[in-house]
Amino acid sequence: MTAFFIKKIVLSIVRMVSKLAIQAAELIVSLIREEEVDYPIVIQPQLSHRN
Repeated sequence: MTAFFIKKIVLSIVRMVSKLAIQAAELIVSLIREEEVDYPIVIQPQLSHRN
C-alpha cells in the first residue's frame, strides 16, 4: 500500500512541476518578446564568467 501512495504522490509532484515549468517557459518567452533588448544583456555576464 505504501508504494502505491508514494507513486501517487510522486506523480502529483511531477504534474505540478511540469505545469509550473510550462508557465515559467511561457512567462520567459513573453518577456523576451516584449523586451528583446534586455535578453542579450542577461546572457553576456554568464558567458564572460565562464571564459
